[in-house]
Amino acid sequence: MRITIAFIAILMFAATGCCGHRNNTIYVRSARYGNGEKWVDVTPQCRRLVNGDTIIFPRDLHTTFDVDPDPGFMKYVEMVVAVGGREMKVTVADNLQLTPLRITAGHSHATRTGD
Repeated sequence: MRITIAFIAILMFAATGCCGHRNNTIYVRSARYGNGEKWVDVTPQCRRLVNGDTIIFPRDLHTTFDVDPDPGFMKYVEMVVAVGGREMKVTVADNLQLTPLRITAGHSHATRTGD
């Protein structure tokens, strides 16, 4: 819970530009999916997940990305994303039961999605 709150605080800070000016943009600079020595570039697929000022990673990422670099094993998305012009590194674990990640640059408060 503390990590989630800290992460939300970082995203809220990142979405605010100089002097409190809000820049409601999310841009995926790079993204890779896999684990260990088995990775594939999924930058275009992650960019398609951005909708306005929000990016939502769905369950079962290998289906969304249409690639599975290591079938039967846990995989992650490692990406560099710019939120409001501020760059950060984010790691997202693939999850079959829960929506793994939602980033919203345009809101000053956190919202929880129903799963």
